[in-house]
Amino acid sequence: MRILEKHVFCLKDDIRYALFEEGGVIFQLKDRVAHEINRTGASILVLLDGERDVGSLIRMIAREYGREEKAIREDVMDFLSNLMKRGWAYVR
Repeated sequence: MRILEKHVFCLKDDIRYALFEEGGVIFQLKDRVAHEINRTGASILVLLDGERDVGSLIRMIAREYGREEKAIREDVMDFLSNLMKRGWAYVR
């Protein structure tokens, strides 16, 4: 599935995460799978509230890291794509 900036993402109900200064860990409770994430990934997870669209996420992350939106767009899209491939997130 091609991710569009108008898409709104939600984490599945069995997904939890813990954040640390330099990143975090995302957990899938059902299969007891954990995956380490970097600081950018952690910042994205915090913003996945089922209300913000991908375009808003890109703008907010770019502002947080002091980078151009086009420079951060691919990182955000890749992270969201990986969440979907793992079955940890869906488009609302």
